[in-house]
Amino acid sequence: MSRINVSRIVKRSKFASTLTVSRAGGSYDATGIWTQTAASQFDVTGTVLPASIEETEQLQAGGVNEEVIKLLTDVELQLETDTNAADRLEWNGRSYKILRVKDNNQFGFRRYYAVKEKV
Repeated sequence: MSRINVSRIVKRSKFASTLTVSRAGGSYDATGIWTQTAASQFDVTGTVLPASIEETEQLQAGGVNEEVIKLLTDVELQLETDTNAADRLEWNGRSYKILRVKDNNQFGFRRYYAVKEKV
């Protein structure tokens, strides 16, 4: 069965937005000490939607109690790991932290969940 690549729809639909992504910079030296450097910024295009009730409930079960959005894009974003900070999104004057990804890359996009950061 052939699959439909929907990345063009996600990026070019009348619902698409441009978001600014901030990615923390830095590295570990030979002794394991983290050195923070300036964050880099770049724009991504994608479709932003509110998380569904089911998606929000799943995240709330994991301790998330803030507003959650989902971003459909073909750009790979960074999740928080032991060695990396999560990417931050700026959208509609608010800052969101990437929490989770559902890889729908076989259809041409990834579905990211991001939580609104407290001010």
